[in-house]
Amino acid sequence: MNIMGSKGVFMQKVLVSLGVFLILSISANAESSNKAKPSFDCAKASTKVEKLICEDSSGELQNLDRLYSKLYFSILKSIPKDTKEGQEVRKQMQKFAKNFIDYRDNMRCFLLAKNDDEREVEEMFSTARENGIMYENLNSVHFGLKPHHYKPCIARVYKMGILLLSTNTIIDTSSLIDKDTFYTCEGNMILDIFSIKGLAHFKLYGRFFSKEYKETIIEASKALQELSSNSRYTQVCVFEDTGYICTNGGCEFDLDEMQTRVVQPLDKFIHNIDLRKLNAN
Repeated sequence: MNIMGSKGVFMQKVLVSLGVFLILSISANAESSNKAKPSFDCAKASTKVEKLICEDSSGELQNLDRLYSKLYFSILKSIPKDTKEGQEVRKQMQKFAKNFIDYRDNMRCFLLAKNDDEREVEEMFSTARENGIMYENLNSVHFGLKPHHYKPCIARVYKMGILLLSTNTIIDTSSLIDKDTFYTCEGNMILDIFSIKGLAHFKLYGRFFSKEYKETIIEASKALQELSSNSRYTQVCVFEDTGYICTNGGCEFDLDEMQTRVVQPLDKFIHNIDLRKLNAN
């Protein structure tokens, strides 16, 4: 009886311990989610996108915002204020930041998803035709993003910002453009829009990132330009950079290309950024 009683007490202790462990695990997960904070004060969030970032229960958008901000200001802090070259690059950085916020707040995304709403697609093409716009490549068409696209689009823009900011520490992104290989609107190439001329001269890449990803992010930047250009291939450039969802034709192929050539290598690069290097600068 005593043996059985001892076993019963032992099992009770085991169950209590497991229960405590489970509670602690749940609390730890909840705490890690609560710790996800953006770079701005959510109490002062004013724009639609800022509010969406703060309301994201997964913490993904807050973490991406914080990572982008830490990276941007770590690089900015490394650029001298007292030289002409440094002052010019700092102006370029400000231009980059302004364009990034514009893309983020307007949720400008390329090849994010497939639009299966045939009626909506046809209405858009009809409107375009009425306005004298002929789509030469029917793989993509603009339409207002639906609520379930908001979060993945905002996340995509943050990842794009991190990619192009990082690439500019190696090489001016505008120098990667091969203007003979694809069509785009004049002066509206994404690698031009997010070019930071002169930043590469300071050789900051090695200070913040692993050398093994150098070629990876350069190739991902080239692919981003090519695919974003292809996704808005029209005779008359309207609706430029206001969010594109692919529709038919080679849509699935384009989505796969964006995923394999840009998103997957970029996710791996971002996952391996050492935050301690950013915090130290």
